Amino acid sequence: TVNGVCGELLVRFAFEAGLSPDQMVLEEEQGNRLFGSALEGLLAEEPERIPKLNSMARRLGLLDDKYQPNWRNEVMEVASAARANNMSPDGIRVWASTSTDSLLSEFAPPYASDRDLNSELLGAVSHAIDNVDFENDQTKGTATYIRLLRGAQAALQQNRFSWAEWVKLSKARPTKKSEHLAEAIQIIAGDFEKHPGLHNDIREFCAEIFDLAAGSIEAYQQLKARQGLLDFVDQEQRLYELLDHPHVKATLSDELQVLFVDEFQDTSPIQLALFMKLAALADQVIWVGDVKQAIYGFRGSDPELMQAVLRGVVGGGGITDVLPNSWR
Repeated sequence: TVNGVCGELLVRFAFEAGLSPDQMVLEEEQGNRLFGSALEGLLAEEPERIPKLNSMARRLGLLDDKYQPNWRNEVMEVASAARANNMSPDGIRVWASTSTDSLLSEFAPPYASDRDLNSELLGAVSHAIDNVDFENDQTKGTATYIRLLRGAQAALQQNRFSWAEWVKLSKARPTKKSEHLAEAIQIIAGDFEKHPGLHNDIREFCAEIFDLAAGSIEAYQQLKARQGLLDFVDQEQRLYELLDHPHVKATLSDELQVLFVDEFQDTSPIQLALFMKLAALADQVIWVGDVKQAIYGFRGSDPELMQAVLRGVVGGGGITDVLPNSWR
């Protein structure tokens, strides 16, 4: 594996890497547990962040299969992606705003703050509830719709109406006899994308998640350092840095005849950067992979990484070929 090769080279050049030759490497599950401990330690210092994040996660629909807020998983996902891209904690904090701006650019601009969409929706929902004619419309569809509206009315009054429920109201309707009751509700609820509250929730939530990811990585690194531990990403990052050492470069340049990478579609950004440094030291480079399999995103891999390499190989005078047979 990539990490097996990284481990061998880090042991061999432990002095140059500033590491002990006796290296203890965490398995992925062990690393996840230790990262979780780092995150919980960070939250223990600022417990007021937890209810705030729980509330935003509920509004944004980030819930697990037991309908509990699942923002901790978002923190781990951001941290994992950042480390796979060799991004520092400070870089994560800087990137938070850019990433959020990119996400919100996919939404319509928010309405001016003087428009109160919550009050408008509550008024339309209450009007529909008060004016339904159950004598002329006893259909199951309308009864179900009115139950939905009563739940929405209570949630709006208690300021706990989620954005997923806004979307639901923009599409739901009673049966034909009462469908006129849904017209105003659908129009107002359909403007959820322009709700300043949604934009604020997304921006604030992303800022919190990115900041927690950065802080957790710092705490995680400190925990590993105190215990003399490395994880798989550490191995890749440390070898990437080590390949700039003059003695290591000279030694590997003399020895490395062929760099062969199989299952190349599973390459993460940090691994690609590592392979590029090794490729510069090798006499011959062979990469084998299936770009179609890169869609699974294993460990941060991406089809665009492989496509970029193919373009680079062709542009640099290299040779590409398609294997005629699949033996799977």
